[in-house]
Amino acid sequence: MKVLAKHYKLFVLSNVDNESFGRTLAGPLKGVHWDGIYTAELIGSYKPNPRNYNYVVERLKEDFDMSKGETLMVAQGLDIDHVSAKALGFRPAVWIARYAGDAGMGGNKERLQAEGLIEIGAEYASLGEMAEAVKKAFA
Repeated sequence: MKVLAKHYKLFVLSNVDNESFGRTLAGPLKGVHWDGIYTAELIGSYKPNPRNYNYVVERLKEDFDMSKGETLMVAQGLDIDHVSAKALGFRPAVWIARYAGDAGMGGNKERLQAEGLIEIGAEYASLGEMAEAVKKAFA
């Protein structure tokens, strides 16, 4: 995440409460700079409710003058995050396929693509692999 933060603004939309995400920030994400942290507790609903994604879009517009077209969804969950991103008009997303194969977390990639429910712009096995690709692209 630190590599990605060197080149991009980082925002998180998480289906947890503030205290739980605070523990994540103190542990595995310690030292990562986030430009915005949006939790289900803050928003008052859980993904895949469109309210969550629209809340982030509104915050990015108001706080950073960024449009939905400048926002890249990076997520593992196919049926929650990727289906929602496509339905709400986000640009093609990055799928973090942590557990390999097309039957990823929350759905079958090939089936969801065939049905036009998701649009994957890039796929990586991990955020680390994505960070390496970004590092090479900016070298």
